[in-house]
Amino acid sequence: MIKKAFLERNYFKDLKSHLLSYDFPYYFHNGISYKGEKDFMFAHLLYHNKPNSDYYKLIMLPILDKLKIKEDKLIRAKVNCYPRDSKQIKHELHTDFDVPHEVCLLSINTNNGYTEFEDGKKFQSMENSAIIFNGKIKHRSVTQTDEKLRVNININYKR
Repeated sequence: MIKKAFLERNYFKDLKSHLLSYDFPYYFHNGISYKGEKDFMFAHLLYHNKPNSDYYKLIMLPILDKLKIKEDKLIRAKVNCYPRDSKQIKHELHTDFDVPHEVCLLSINTNNGYTEFEDGKKFQSMENSAIIFNGKIKHRSVTQTDEKLRVNININYKR
């Protein structure tokens, strides 16, 4: 299910400004779908079985409210940051977790990167749009070539 204008406009504008600022901390991840692969990304872990970041409440509480889920249903929430590449790279198809769960991907900025599903369908990176899907569905990220960064929030939760 794709939802455009997912978050309230003023909140989203502030969120985007914060996540694309020079002082929001992103951390190097050696791998995209699994550790040790040749590709890399940067991310900020907000929640993994418990809040892991001082930014957790600021970022996640309005999103949890919009999704109508309680914190105890969260598995993981993170902000992904992909640097621009000279060509579009398709990462490995994967699922985030083996347990039954839902995924919400919220695009922070518009770019030509996307998320591709095992059936070939694509979710384009359009700011403030979100896709919610069954976590059993294999998917992969595809890098962008037109913007310096591709930023999205990846939320995994139990229904």
